Amino acid sequence: MAPRGEITLTVTFGPAATPVLPRAVAYAKEHADDLSQEGPSTWRAIFRLGSDPERYGRAMDLVGMVSGWRATHLEVEGSPARAPLVSSMLWCAGEWLVKKGRCGAAFHSGPWAKCRGCPLYDPEWALESWAEPTWSFGWGEEGPIEVPDHLPEDWA
Repeated sequence: MAPRGEITLTVTFGPAATPVLPRAVAYAKEHADDLSQEGPSTWRAIFRLGSDPERYGRAMDLVGMVSGWRATHLEVEGSPARAPLVSSMLWCAGEWLVKKGRCGAAFHSGPWAKCRGCPLYDPEWALESWAEPTWSFGWGEEGPIEVPDHLPEDWA
């Protein structure tokens, strides 16, 4: 199974009694893949996130501008999402794209919440990167203690 591929992040924001609203609209108009006015002071910006790290940074900037407003609503692939998780996912995916061109996160106990909607999430990589903890039984007088996988015959 390959990474998910392109996903859609929808940021609906406004109305808001703040001087930042016109700046957020201008920013979304310049950087979102689609911007539509949904009401007198309500806007919907759509970002299609794939393998371009700049898209993640632009989306993260807009989410940062509007996430504190009560009327802001975020959706990842049509599913409601909380701003802290979306911001975390955008930052993480953008950083991995810059560093490796793909997700390289280590999954210690399964996918994290931020990875739920991430286009870079690859279930095969998540399984491959997860490792059983190694156990150390300590050291004996002559070095590390070796624990056999079966009882030797000379042990009574």
